[in-house]
Amino acid sequence: ATGAKAKAEAWYQVARAHHARGQITQAGKLYEQATRLDDKHYHALFGLGQTFVHAGRVKDAIRCMEQVYKHMPENHHAMRILGSLYKSIGSSKGPKYLRKATKFFKHDVILWIELGEIHERSDPKK
Repeated sequence: ATGAKAKAEAWYQVARAHHARGQITQAGKLYEQATRLDDKHYHALFGLGQTFVHAGRVKDAIRCMEQVYKHMPENHHAMRILGSLYKSIGSSKGPKYLRKATKFFKHDVILWIELGEIHERSDPKK
């Protein structure tokens, strides 16, 4: 198992390098390889989720970010991304995650706009 974890970490690091260079498709393949070797490598799962967001694969992105957030509740970025993803599909979970995220991203204007849009839709008179 230790060998697999070391290989997963190596794939993850290479994926991050590709991700940083904007090579999102290649990064996604490498993050996926890392998660196959170590399904508890939540940083690789987070990266994979980001590549799914970029590819417009919302349900896959949600699946990844839910796992990350479940096992790493301190990962406020996963919380923030989940809020936006759930908002994009009209899920009632969106506001919950976005409200939680405002505690950590107080100056994130886009976050506040997203939350405002949800409230505006739910009660247009306010």
